[in-house]
Parts: sequence; structure tokens; C-alpha cells
Amino acid sequence: MIVDDASLTRDLLREILNGSGYNNIIEAADSEEACELFDAEKPYLVILDIILGGKTGIDALKYIKGKRPGTKVLMCSAISQKSLLTV
Repeated sequence: MIVDDASLTRDLLREILNGSGYNNIIEAADSEEACELFDAEKPYLVILDIILGGKTGIDALKYIKGKRPGTKVLMCSAISQKSLLTV
């Protein structure tokens, strides 16, 4: 699953994953949608932007790990702020 509020970033990541043989890629534009899709689709990997509109990617991370601790999550951001990395 790709979670990013920037559609261009989602498109780029989807193209990279499709080119590597990954299909059925789920996408969400915000934390709330990500949590709903996570429950419904149960992805094994989540690529998650830290800065999202509304609740943050950190909020989504806490939800995901609370529901299924074994889920692999790759956090990313185009903004360099170390203070955001405190969970």
C-alpha cells in the first residue's frame, strides 16, 4: 500500500513497484483512508509518507502497528525535519 497526499509521488512509487513485478497496489491519500484500507485489504507492506493532511503518517503508523505488528512499514518524506521522527 502506498500512502501519500501527493498524487505525483503515488504515481511514481506505483510505476516503480509495477516495474518490479508488484501488482494490486493499494493507494491512499491521507491517514484516515490508509487506516480504512489497511483494515479492509491487509497489505503486508506499507510505504507511508510522514507528512499528510489531517492526521500524520506517524498516527497511521501507530494504528497499523497496533493492529498488525508484523506489517512492514517504510516511512518517507520529502521534508527534512528530525523532530517528526519521534514516535
